[in-house]
Amino acid sequence: RVKVNEKGEVVNINLPNARVREILNKFNILVQDSITSSNKKDLWTKVTEYWRQTIEMVRSKKFNDEDISSFQDVADTFFISWVKLHGEEGITNYIHMVGAGHIALYLKI
Repeated sequence: RVKVNEKGEVVNINLPNARVREILNKFNILVQDSITSSNKKDLWTKVTEYWRQTIEMVRSKKFNDEDISSFQDVADTFFISWVKLHGEEGITNYIHMVGAGHIALYLKI
């Protein structure tokens, strides 16, 4: 069930991880059908793919230095694209952790 606040904004969507991955894998269908600006459509398509790649990479069980470097390259590309779409207001704690390299640092431990 989706909750909506008094402004009509969707809040607190809780889904199982497998369902979220399924949605992300098909998110570009929603982007193609709902965004009219070709520039924004292109950015959303790219940012969604970068996020999907980032999550897939971090789900691995073992990491070497090359894996971690590749992860951070994709994460940086995601972060830059995300900020182009949303500006500083779009930098949540989780987005910050990805873009600032905190997750890559954790993978080295």
